[in-house]
Amino acid sequence: TSTSLVQKVTKHNEKPIAIISFSDPRMAQLALQDPAPTTHIGRVPVDPVVAHRSDSSSLVLFWRRGFDLAPEDIAGHFENLVTSLAQLSGIRPIEEALPMSAFGVVSPPTGGTDRGAVVPIEGQYVTSVKKHASKPIAFVQFTSDEVAAIALQDPEPAAVIGHVPVDPIVAHKADGRTVVLFWRGGYDLAPAVIAGHFEHRIGTLLHADKQAIL
Repeated sequence: TSTSLVQKVTKHNEKPIAIISFSDPRMAQLALQDPAPTTHIGRVPVDPVVAHRSDSSSLVLFWRRGFDLAPEDIAGHFENLVTSLAQLSGIRPIEEALPMSAFGVVSPPTGGTDRGAVVPIEGQYVTSVKKHASKPIAFVQFTSDEVAAIALQDPEPAAVIGHVPVDPIVAHKADGRTVVLFWRGGYDLAPAVIAGHFEHRIGTLLHADKQAIL
């Protein structure tokens, strides 16, 4: 599970603990200093991350016993979180080449040049994200009307994506495959972070539906 900022996630064999290794100690520090620490990943209750005793690039995550968390879910969550925090604090991650993530190549976070442009996403569920030229709004296009409907019917819509407070998504008036996302003014959200959130969330919801049917 090597994404761009999260190098690897190592789960403990028996205990509900994982070590998250970042590519850059500054990224681990950002996650530690998150003013709104994560309380859930997917539907799993988690504790705020703590520093690793000997490795400044790693953090330790504990979650509630009786639940299981996949390393790729942990990696995806912290990838999105740290990307947003780095953007807000103006830190540029160390970029070897274009970082790869679970849904293809992610362009480095931009300060706003992505506004008004359609950013194609090679995702399993998300095909593009278009940010409004001046307002904190994005149009998220999915592969089908059905996928958009799953996102719209999410029983637990996100209140935060990455690190940014967001409103529940609403349907696009004219395009059944597209939803509209509003977030709090003064923040910026990278298209890759928005796409990553919905890729992960729809995968989780579809998996939950399958489990319910089975």
